[in-house]
Amino acid sequence: MTSIKEDEKKEIPSIIHDPQTNSTYQRLRFFGKSMMELHKRRKAITEPETRFYMHQILLGVQYLHSKRIIHRDLKLGNLFLDDELHVKIGDFGLAARIEYDGERKQTLCGTPNYIAPEILTKKGHSFEVDVWSLGCIMYTLLVGKPPFETSTLKDTYKRIKQCEYSDGAMLAISLCAGPLVLYMYSVRASRSQ
Repeated sequence: MTSIKEDEKKEIPSIIHDPQTNSTYQRLRFFGKSMMELHKRRKAITEPETRFYMHQILLGVQYLHSKRIIHRDLKLGNLFLDDELHVKIGDFGLAARIEYDGERKQTLCGTPNYIAPEILTKKGHSFEVDVWSLGCIMYTLLVGKPPFETSTLKDTYKRIKQCEYSDGAMLAISLCAGPLVLYMYSVRASRSQ
């Protein structure tokens, strides 16, 4: 049996097509840790660290949006770190392609602590749901817990729909980062009204 390091040296195509079954497979690369593991170990991280990770995540989401793809399940558990702390976005099981300008998806999907109000209210959603999730990710990294988390799913969803996050925890966020988190939530509020 070869080790992972030896396998990485081999030239394995990233896309493999099997003509007998007419199936296409994508080779997935394993990354040792998700950002959720980092969060569980450290809770809140420093603002420079958050900036380092968020920059990479934003570039990844910007690329997806340029290809008209909404991820719809951005969360710490779907952000993976390689050995050099580069972030890779994973788990595209809930992703959707926006086929035309103005298209609004209707599917109820996502993870409770990161789900956008547009998804919960079933009024239709698009790229803004990823921006909302980015705000939740940034808040979680800086504060050490998700902004809308409660002891029950019903209460969490209620807080999300009303954009009621913990004001006290915002005190832990600097005057530079705080407005950015609030902006990510306000973009949603202005789009849904």
